[in-house]
Amino acid sequence: MPDSRPSAPAAITCCQQDSRHLELTFARPVDPTTAGDPAHYRLDGGAAVLAARPDADGRRVVVTTTALTDLRSYAVTVAGVKTLGGR
Repeated sequence: MPDSRPSAPAAITCCQQDSRHLELTFARPVDPTTAGDPAHYRLDGGAAVLAARPDADGRRVVVTTTALTDLRSYAVTVAGVKTLGGR
């Protein structure tokens, strides 16, 4: 029988706000507790996630990082963030 549970929320955009902040926008509203846990986000290239702050709309999360290098691309991995429905 197919799994009918909703899948984990997908981050549909990631924008660098400045040298230490990324804004992730999710397709669906996310649970503020899991979205606010910096352990649920990883960056490649030696950058580290220090904090995560969900916006009131539930779809955006601002991630604070160690200093990011200008003109360099980073891969962001999100794991363990749940939707408002708990999945």
